[in-house]
Amino acid sequence: MLSTGFTDLLDEQTPQTQAVVRLTTTGFPDTEITERLNPTHVTVRQRRPRFRTVLPALALAVTVFAVLVSLL
Repeated sequence: MLSTGFTDLLDEQTPQTQAVVRLTTTGFPDTEITERLNPTHVTVRQRRPRFRTVLPALALAVTVFAVLVSLL
């Protein structure tokens, strides 16, 4: 469920943010991401925090799901 929720949230982001997050989670440093995507270094650094703002909703959904499952 977590990977699907993460993927769903990522799919809702702009293509540039998707690319930055995917390369970051794969382990690429900012310099290589900048070389691959051609944005400025500042743009790369700004994309991750923007995506992190939607992650609390995913965390809440996972927590609620876990509580509901434990009640069964």
